[in-house]
Amino acid sequence: MKRIIALTLTILILVFSLAIGADAAKSYVFDYTGKMSAEQKSSVESTCKAINSEYDLDVMFVIANGTNGKSLERFTTDIYDEYCTSEDGVIFAYNTRPATEDEDNWVMIGFGKGKKLAGNSDTRADLIDQMRGSLKSGDYYNASKPFTSKCRSFAEGGFKGDPIDVKKLVIRIGISVVAGLIISYIIVSGMKKKLNTAVKQRGAMKYIKGDTAKVTVARDLFMYSTTTRVRRESESSSSGGHSFSGTSGGGRSYSGGGGRI
Repeated sequence: MKRIIALTLTILILVFSLAIGADAAKSYVFDYTGKMSAEQKSSVESTCKAINSEYDLDVMFVIANGTNGKSLERFTTDIYDEYCTSEDGVIFAYNTRPATEDEDNWVMIGFGKGKKLAGNSDTRADLIDQMRGSLKSGDYYNASKPFTSKCRSFAEGGFKGDPIDVKKLVIRIGISVVAGLIISYIIVSGMKKKLNTAVKQRGAMKYIKGDTAKVTVARDLFMYSTTTRVRRESESSSSGGHSFSGTSGGGRSYSGGGGRI
């Protein structure tokens, strides 16, 4: 009996030790450029681990130096699959060496409840506006701060708020506009029928008394000129990039967006 109890305790200790070791080996920050110092990387890592510990939300920050022929989207989801265990998570990745000028050099992707954050284009736009300067200058430590702060606020709010579904929003607006036009047409048609007593006149002579109005000179005078200019915002200055969704190599559903800065 004592041997059975001792064996059981040994197995439990071994399992517990392996679990602790796996958690300790879990990484949340990857800088493939080597520009982040060990202290900076450790600081960001601690922040991400704290969010995971408190809210069970995986938060990852990646600085890539090329993607080995993969799209940045696939490269990023592969990293999440390999290192994250939580069902809910958000990962941001910035690629310093995109293969082409048209390729995304940043993405923000959410899994599980994290899709509510990463799938919101307004949130992405706000974050990119805050991170742009630091990312361009290679100050990745400070670039990470707005991202981790936004993830913590999101987690503290209980993962509330749904991402904006652009397709559904456009459909709803279209239906509202069409319905409004139909209703307006019906109302105007009814009003028009009530005004059928008017008789069309070919000229204005019927309303002019003799010798009361004479036009001796007729001229067209150009009085004013107005020019209206509308500023066109580019993606690099204000946009949250394009949205996407899919399934990772590990079978996890995700949504988010990406673009260029």
